[in-house]
Amino acid sequence: MSRLGLFSFLLVISLVAKGAIVMGNPKGDISLTEIYDYQCPHCQKMYPLILQLIDQNSDLKVQLLPVPFLNHESLIEAAIGIACAYYTDKFELFNAVAMQRSLKKPDIKEVLDFLDLNNPEFIVELHSQIVKDQLKDGLRITKKYHITSVPVFLIYQDNIQDSFILRGEQSLDTLQEFIDYAKKTKKTKKNS
Repeated sequence: MSRLGLFSFLLVISLVAKGAIVMGNPKGDISLTEIYDYQCPHCQKMYPLILQLIDQNSDLKVQLLPVPFLNHESLIEAAIGIACAYYTDKFELFNAVAMQRSLKKPDIKEVLDFLDLNNPEFIVELHSQIVKDQLKDGLRITKKYHITSVPVFLIYQDNIQDSFILRGEQSLDTLQEFIDYAKKTKKTKKNS
């Protein structure tokens, strides 16, 4: 089975009201929220690691918050990513392409053509209030946590207020250590 096929089989992708695209276990005990920009080369490097973390942690809920930090293409790609999340197979394919390299406007059109999304219905979806609200929510969180660059990772158990905040590109081991610590802390709280 191809990586993309395995990805489709293993991951459940849905949207939550707070503006994040959810991957992994939507009811997971530990949450990892990544705030990222599709145009950011560091964010692009992190995406395969996020997929590995999901594969390694069956209790991990990953929330992706695309935010437009770098340029106009960032805004377009963030809106497309959010809108694609309503079509599971389209989101997976879009991310597989968009997280490999920074797309320019002609590339974005080609990707939409390839995904069979360059149509009036999808364009309406891109400009929907839901997509606008999710983009605003991502930006609200960046202001709340004084985030001025991406990627940023928030790792927490039940409450985002009690999260570990990791800024910048991280190693797989570092992310796994924080996830393991959050799991250990959760077990300790349950036993007290």
